Amino acid sequence: MSQETVYKTFGTKAALLKAVHDVAMAGDDEPVSVADRPAAQRVRAAANPEEGAAAYAAMAREISERAGPLMRVMLASRGGDADLEAYAATLDEQRLIGTTIHIGRWAERGWLRTDPTHARDVVWMLISPAVHEMTVARGWSGDDYESWLTETLRALILRP
Repeated sequence: MSQETVYKTFGTKAALLKAVHDVAMAGDDEPVSVADRPAAQRVRAAANPEEGAAAYAAMAREISERAGPLMRVMLASRGGDADLEAYAATLDEQRLIGTTIHIGRWAERGWLRTDPTHARDVVWMLISPAVHEMTVARGWSGDDYESWLTETLRALILRP
């Protein structure tokens, strides 16, 4: 496909990235939000903090593995294109919104060992694409990442 066709179809690199990223995040192009997909439903259905941490870490792994290669490209491009920089900021904000929703549910259930705002910020940082990329660069497997995130959530923000 020619560059001209891409720009006529999507307009900007950021618009193309958004279209591809949306499919990568969800896993397909069905009109179902990430929040309504099975992984998020498992997080909501968790019966206790241990199950919640495991379900959340599994969801973060699933999303990171699907969107990770694309995020690598975007992280490398940050600062080089104003539209990409704006889109990256939007993704950070969307991750914060999703994290806020899950932490709010955990707070309502009395699962947090710390202030909800602090817990939200910690989780937001832990599930950053940059953090996932660091684990990949160190040779961690998906299982390693998921186990680390589960244990870290339990240790830092969730009640035993």
